[in-house]
Amino acid sequence: MSMPTPFTLPTVDLIGGSFRSLTFNTFADSKSSPYDIRGCIAYFSVSPYINPESGPIIPRRRMDAGTVSSSEGEIKAAYLTVRLSASDTMNLQGKYIYQIAIVNPSGDQDISQGILFVFRNVDPNKEE
Repeated sequence: MSMPTPFTLPTVDLIGGSFRSLTFNTFADSKSSPYDIRGCIAYFSVSPYINPESGPIIPRRRMDAGTVSSSEGEIKAAYLTVRLSASDTMNLQGKYIYQIAIVNPSGDQDISQGILFVFRNVDPNKEE
């Protein structure tokens, strides 16, 4: 018998000190129709996997949101994007939890989490 996992978002791998733009497709509970993100605000944060209660190491950051609609205005796809700068991850190495919180116009939140693996940058020195 396997235990259910709270991590419903995809696992993300990156090398510390690299720029990454992460885009996530959003879906309603049915997983077959896009989440209507119009009027919503989304946030991205990263916390340590061990002791996540210690607080985020990449604090809550607002995400860019977008939709793809048909000519009739029906939402065909919805997505959220966050950009991580090299300095965001330069000193990270290991396993982390990332979280996306979507706040709808009524103030209700949908929160999902995933695993982030950051691999050590073997040459973290910037060129002068």
